[in-house]
Amino acid sequence: MLAFNYRARDNTGKLVRGALEAISQEDVAEKLRRMGYAPVKITEVFAGLKLEQLEWKFRRIKTQDIVMFNIQLANMLDAGLSVISSLDTLQK
Repeated sequence: MLAFNYRARDNTGKLVRGALEAISQEDVAEKLRRMGYAPVKITEVFAGLKLEQLEWKFRRIKTQDIVMFNIQLANMLDAGLSVISSLDTLQK
């Protein structure tokens, strides 16, 4: 099911706005007609990444953070830890 925003007019001509879940825009239009509304505009709601996820995705990693990560990883590997153990420790 997809989410849709709609604008429709009731039998008095008043503009009504809302949201519905449906399979398609045509399905939304049919549901609105059954509710006694005349569809004016139906738009699918973007259900992709949230703004916070987009901000993190495009956030640049600082050079200093990369350097520190590599130094810590090298120290753990020199101490005899396996790559998996070292990365697991750095993750925490």
